[in-house]
Amino acid sequence: MSVSSVALIVNPRARRVDAALRAAAVRALADRGLESVLVTRASGDGTANEVAGAIAGGGTAMTALPAGGTNIFARALGWPAAPALALESLVHALERPRMRTLRLGELGLGPPGERASRVFCVNAGVGLDAETVHLVEAHQGLKRTLGQAGFILAAAKSFGRRARLATRVDGGEEMELATVVAACGAPYAYLGRRRLDLVPDAAFDGELEWLGLRRARPHEVAVIAARALDGGRHLEHPALAHGFARDSIEIHSEPEAAVQSDGEPLGRHADIAIRPGPEITTLAPPA
Repeated sequence: MSVSSVALIVNPRARRVDAALRAAAVRALADRGLESVLVTRASGDGTANEVAGAIAGGGTAMTALPAGGTNIFARALGWPAAPALALESLVHALERPRMRTLRLGELGLGPPGERASRVFCVNAGVGLDAETVHLVEAHQGLKRTLGQAGFILAAAKSFGRRARLATRVDGGEEMELATVVAACGAPYAYLGRRRLDLVPDAAFDGELEWLGLRRARPHEVAVIAARALDGGRHLEHPALAHGFARDSIEIHSEPEAAVQSDGEPLGRHADIAIRPGPEITTLAPPA
């Protein structure tokens, strides 16, 4: 298989994107089918999210290269974390392209029959998880200055705003949870170079792995996060509900709960559905 044309989509707000990196990418791809360079107004994994939403289910392949703070989707696909190394790998990948088909996730917001939907590339969250994202994105200066430490501070502050999430997985028994996260692929996030594997077995295979907090106690959440950095031992914690969804996760929240998709805040909603989404073709890194 060959790649006939390439479009380079650049997020200028990504932490490690500068004129030198953009110029290097254009030079590297000039003889490998580069036809256009597009600059976005979005940020972070939201850029990959928007592109995936536009081309999922079609015949166009995509990949994501790391240039932001965490680059979860790019690293989940197997690209090096350093932008220069990832660009070098991309050049080699285009010489002998290998394609990989993934199943993404889909998030629906609003009551049944009136839902607006969007795909997510790695994860979606409702409740405390999403409150943290909302706080961080609302304070971009804190995000740039403190990096991942800013997320920790925001997570602590998020306990001040809670919602009751009436949750059903694949039509099963209703559970009352304080937060729900679901992933179509892993890892969920990173802390520095360490994987934060809240949902360690998500595999882009059309099944969503989900995790829910039965109660929101800061000391228990700290223990769960620490264990998630240590081989998935957090799944045994009694404060957690955990499983896999083949059809849907339906959530009704009182009051309305914060929602995030791939680290992008999506406002607050009373009715949320998370389900397996469409297929997408990605360019795989060199073997």
